[in-house]
Amino acid sequence: MKKAIVAIVLLPCFLLLAPSPARCSPNITDVSPQAGPWNTVVTITGAGFGTVQGGGTVSFDLLDAQVVQLWSDSQIIVEVPPRATPGKVVVSLQSTKLRTFGDQTLTLTQWEDSNGVPFTVTGVALADAIELGEEGWEEETFGNEVVLTDQLGIPWETILAQGENFGLIPADEPEDTPGTLDPLGNLSSGWVGIRKMLDGTGTVRYGTTCVFCHTGTDPLTGAEVEGLPNIQLDLGAMLAFSPSFSPAKKHCLQDWGPGRLDVGVIITGSACNPSNIPPHLYTTGFSRLEFTALAISIDARNAGSANLEAAQRPATPEELEGLAVYGYVLDQLIENPNVDSIAARRGRRVFFDSGCDDCHSPHLGRYSNLDPIPLSVIGTDPDLTTKGVIASGFYRVTPLANLWATPPYFHDGTLATIEEVFDKARLKPGFIATGTPPGADKPGGVRGHEFVFDLKWKDEQRADVVEFLKSVPDTCPGIPDPEQIDSDGDGIGDLCDLCPTRRDQNLVLKRGRLGFFSSGPGGADDTLLLRGSLPASANGALDPLSEDVSVVLADATGTVYTATIPAGTFRAGPSGTSFTFRDPTGAVAGGIRRARLKVRNDGTERWRVKARDVSLQDPGAGLEAVLDIGDDCFTAAARCRQGGSGKRVSCKP
Repeated sequence: MKKAIVAIVLLPCFLLLAPSPARCSPNITDVSPQAGPWNTVVTITGAGFGTVQGGGTVSFDLLDAQVVQLWSDSQIIVEVPPRATPGKVVVSLQSTKLRTFGDQTLTLTQWEDSNGVPFTVTGVALADAIELGEEGWEEETFGNEVVLTDQLGIPWETILAQGENFGLIPADEPEDTPGTLDPLGNLSSGWVGIRKMLDGTGTVRYGTTCVFCHTGTDPLTGAEVEGLPNIQLDLGAMLAFSPSFSPAKKHCLQDWGPGRLDVGVIITGSACNPSNIPPHLYTTGFSRLEFTALAISIDARNAGSANLEAAQRPATPEELEGLAVYGYVLDQLIENPNVDSIAARRGRRVFFDSGCDDCHSPHLGRYSNLDPIPLSVIGTDPDLTTKGVIASGFYRVTPLANLWATPPYFHDGTLATIEEVFDKARLKPGFIATGTPPGADKPGGVRGHEFVFDLKWKDEQRADVVEFLKSVPDTCPGIPDPEQIDSDGDGIGDLCDLCPTRRDQNLVLKRGRLGFFSSGPGGADDTLLLRGSLPASANGALDPLSEDVSVVLADATGTVYTATIPAGTFRAGPSGTSFTFRDPTGAVAGGIRRARLKVRNDGTERWRVKARDVSLQDPGAGLEAVLDIGDDCFTAAARCRQGGSGKRVSCKP
């Protein structure tokens, strides 16, 4: 989106609209050096870091530094953590907040992130780890072929002959042609993640690699994406061929449905408690890798997964490091080009204004504070967290990154779409959940996460939130932006941020009316009326007397209107609490004939802008409004509707 912001002021630290008094947000101005290998000492300069570290962190491409040599409000000295990969350096401050759900009050972790500054991790250790990890992910079975072939007796030839019926992904690389040897001496089966082994006696075995479960397809392009779950993989149906399981267990296996598994199936023989195959994106540095919020290291998780818990050929420490680092390299945003950017911006505001970020913190783009939340609060199907090998009585706050690309939803994949999560009808008995596999219907309705219905959102607000969730963590929905640069760290990328160097404050647009009376392209007979309110400024009282005041309207494609009222042209009223600009000709400020700011007793302000004889663009269904006054930048996203005559467009929140 194009921007037309004037009077941009760079502050020593960015100020948020926060409970009084306003506080400095962390802001990085320099990172030195900007490249280096693991354990390099790095000096971070800026402001708002806090005088003591407390729970603060410095992350390198999502991975927290473990060695902190100095922490002050304007400077931090840390060492690049081993296993870090190239990405952005971010300073994050931690606090806590009490939040009540029904009759329970929880202490939730809160995060505030700085802007991100690029850092290039170099060195032989990183290169070696990535190479070893890629081999481990794509080619190494760690001996699980013994479990799958000898112990479970799975008839692989039968399964491979009808692989697509089981959700297997055809291998599309030349080296994956059936029968081709990989660097480990194993044969490709022609399907992603399945390797064929021949021993000295001529015995044929089949094993699986990480990508068997953790390669999915882009929902739009169909391209293979390592790190996404294979939501079509019907692992239960494959395991049900095994003579090792009883008829009752086989029934449970067949009921798993695509994209689900019970992780206890090999360890304890449990088979009736499946959960989704989790995505392996935006998991760098996770301390809680299981749905049930169990604290487990990435090495322990990989060791168990790599060996199907059977430790046929335990992974070495070097291999575990490689698996972790390669997994970190896979962390990526799957951009959704079909997002309505204005609706997503409206939904973002509803999401944050409703306190959803108390749990789903945008911290490092994950949209999760990873806190364990009691089952009694979450209320979803209790079996996973009360039974089996990963039972804890809690659920982890689900990261929302790439949510649109990783259906189905809830830990057991009951709901197929994000829309269903917000559909209150799912609570009613008899609700047919489209994500529920045959034989595992939820006749009592789909419970859980029901506090979203206590928010009493209007239908259009709910639709906007869904649109926002389809974009997370893309900072510029609908706009290709691989760098995701966000200079002010407010979660809105510079390409679409109408306040790119200052964190947006909430503008209330109570009414916007655009009148289109121009005779043709280039005509200047249109009218504009805007009115609303402003919160108390995070930077102190607004000063329209000595600051430029800019008004910008933009839609999803670009600027609709922009004008600037120059400093010194507002006049103060007798009380000193109202400020008025008048220009009968409209020549001073882009057609604006009248503008007024009125300060209320609580520090909030009413505002009004009226323009005539201007040239406007039709904003379509959505509009963003910006009021830029000196150090303050206020934004609002509105919904627009055209009148019956086609001559007027009315916009409201």
